[in-house]
Amino acid sequence: MKWGLSCEETARRISESLDNELPWFQRILLKMHFLMCAACKESARQVLDLHHVFSQISHPAEQNESIHLSLAAKQRIVEELEKHK
Repeated sequence: MKWGLSCEETARRISESLDNELPWFQRILLKMHFLMCAACKESARQVLDLHHVFSQISHPAEQNESIHLSLAAKQRIVEELEKHK
C-alpha cells in the first residue's frame, strides 16, 4: 500500500473534493501532502477560491432573494439583447 500522494493524484483529489466529501483517509493524505508541497497547497487554495466565486456567480438569486427587476427593466434588457443578435 502506498502512503503518499503524487502531485497529480493530489490535484485529482482536490477536484473530487469539490463535488463530494472525500473519505477521511484521503483527506489525511491530502493534508500530509500539503505539509510537504507548498505548490499543491497553494493550488488547492486557488481552486477552492475559484469554486466559491463561481458558485456565487452561477446562483445569484440564491445568494440574494431581494433582487427583482421591474417589467420596464426586463423589457429594456430584452430590447438590448435583440439589438445585438
